[in-house]
Amino acid sequence: MVLRLRIILFGVLIVLVFMFIGGCRKTGLWLVREDVPMHADAMILLMGPFPERVL
Repeated sequence: MVLRLRIILFGVLIVLVFMFIGGCRKTGLWLVREDVPMHADAMILLMGPFPERVL
């Protein structure tokens, strides 16, 4: 009875590990979304070191 329970729990653990690995492999595809930039008539270019840009 105890051996059967251990085998079932081990099987469930293996399935969960494979589901986790499969999910992690696709995470990049879920997180990245391509946005088409909108048309703009002007562009702002920030130059110089960061402390000077804050001023």
